[in-house]
Amino acid sequence: MQRNHKAWVVAVDMGYGHQRAAYPMHQIAEGSEVIAANKYEGIPKKDKDLWDRAENFYNFISRLKGRGFLGDLAFSIFDLFQRIRDFYPKRYQILPTIQLWQIQRQIKSGWGKHLIEKLSQKPLPLLATFFNIAHMADYWGYPGPIYCLTTDSDISRAWAPYNPQKSRVVYLASTARAAARLEQYGVKRENIRLTGFPLPKELVGENDEGARLALSRRLPKLDPFGNYLNNYGALIKEHLLMGDYPEGADRGVPSVMFAVGGASAQTGLAFRVLEGMAPLVKQGKAQLVLSVGVSKVSRDRMKKKMEELNLNEPDCHILFAETKPLYFRAFNNALSTTDILWTKPSELSFYSALGLPILIAPPVGAQEIQNRKWLHFLEAAYDQLPPEDAYEWLPDILEAGTLARCAMNGYINIPRSGAWNVEKIVLGK
Repeated sequence: MQRNHKAWVVAVDMGYGHQRAAYPMHQIAEGSEVIAANKYEGIPKKDKDLWDRAENFYNFISRLKGRGFLGDLAFSIFDLFQRIRDFYPKRYQILPTIQLWQIQRQIKSGWGKHLIEKLSQKPLPLLATFFNIAHMADYWGYPGPIYCLTTDSDISRAWAPYNPQKSRVVYLASTARAAARLEQYGVKRENIRLTGFPLPKELVGENDEGARLALSRRLPKLDPFGNYLNNYGALIKEHLLMGDYPEGADRGVPSVMFAVGGASAQTGLAFRVLEGMAPLVKQGKAQLVLSVGVSKVSRDRMKKKMEELNLNEPDCHILFAETKPLYFRAFNNALSTTDILWTKPSELSFYSALGLPILIAPPVGAQEIQNRKWLHFLEAAYDQLPPEDAYEWLPDILEAGTLARCAMNGYINIPRSGAWNVEKIVLGK
């Protein structure tokens, strides 16, 4: 296998999921930059308009969910086109779906040709974190190796090629279920590698040391009465190399981060979280971080709501950045001191591997429903209760050691080596 030092890392600047998956790979990216397939320099107007229409429609339809019967109905109809069928009974699902047929038709009309021709001038390995990009590279004959990283625990038929038996795309599967799905969709077994999801290397650390130390610090806060320790002390000792919580360990003031999604469809939910957490923050029993990404509108609305509730920095903090690379860096830095991650089950579901217990907000879309099922299967997350009542139920589940159990289950059961595995395969190491 030919060894390379760099690769084209290509994502889409739509929401956060596909770019978050690409961010840990920026070190192997040519020029240390992730290319946005929908916003790169020189993109033809026709291509950009097509991407923009897709993004605007998705943001619009996502915001309809939860806004009455008609809003939920409209989103449900849209979600049918990206549904993920039941895994059992096992059966091949090779025929393209309507969604994939539409994508293929747009590619045949020229979508993505300019991008692939531009990258072909230097045919490095191409790593895509969005299936459309891999389909474009495959169709337009990209001369270098093509890799596609799955970004959810389970995937729809649209991820696999239109004609999977003839495709040379190599898939890097985030989970064993995603790998099995690809086989059901007709992808050749030799074109599937199980890598895991790429987590930020700075949070994992060499030999898992960063994640282990962070969980060792976090666990006493998640188990303030030692109920989890009393029942699972041997497990803690085996995986964290400590037989008891350190003497004088800080067992209070857990830090909760609430992540607002890229489509800003959860602003209303964020207000309810603020209302529910306000009593705990004011009493010095919790800290809250509101992660709004690059949305100035969300930032300003959160600031106004904080003022109404008389919440102040640093105990209630808004995480905002001007650009997505800066945001991902700030987000990862904030996660190093976060104890509980409150989020819809997006690609952030994989971050439970870091020993971060997840409070699950309502899922948006078929893939997030599957991620929620996956987290439940692993017992690595807990469904949110009414957010406005968080000041009552959050202390209760902390006292019971429930979130400590979720943290340990995620840490033990979900691999953290995805970034290294992907790098090894893509660069041919």
